[in-house]
Amino acid sequence: HSMEGGPGGGSRRGEIVRPLIACSREMVEAYLQTLGQPYRTDSTNLSDSYARNRIRHLVLPPMYQVHPGFDRSFASMTEINRQENDYLNRQARSLLQESGFAGETPERGCQAGKLLKADRVLCRRALLLLLGDWQLPQERRWVEAILEGLERGAAVLEIRRGRRVH
Repeated sequence: HSMEGGPGGGSRRGEIVRPLIACSREMVEAYLQTLGQPYRTDSTNLSDSYARNRIRHLVLPPMYQVHPGFDRSFASMTEINRQENDYLNRQARSLLQESGFAGETPERGCQAGKLLKADRVLCRRALLLLLGDWQLPQERRWVEAILEGLERGAAVLEIRRGRRVH
């Protein structure tokens, strides 16, 4: 998983959109008060049984004591990370297209050499996206195994479910 789900100008994970993620509880409560709307607290938010609440209750308060602007700094860093991630994904998609690896049946005319000439970071991201496109686990070990095979000059790498990298 990436850091795309952090605070910043809203957050999206698949179909889940959290537009108020960057707003503090106090901000939301104050806004609701101006509208005359009541607010509710989900009882699960009070329990430290959940990792998200342990972070909220035990990790974040000391962070705010050390750095009162922590939330703004973190939100800014997360937004920059999101933009860089989007850029890297666009570049990786372009590399897949140029190398002939994009699409449902990329085995025709793939150019592993072109893929391997790209910066290693971009090559890894492209292969990670390719695994996702093929609905295979997006795991670093798979990416590294594919890279190793391509670097060895393997003519065909059988990945799984008939998926091949040439």
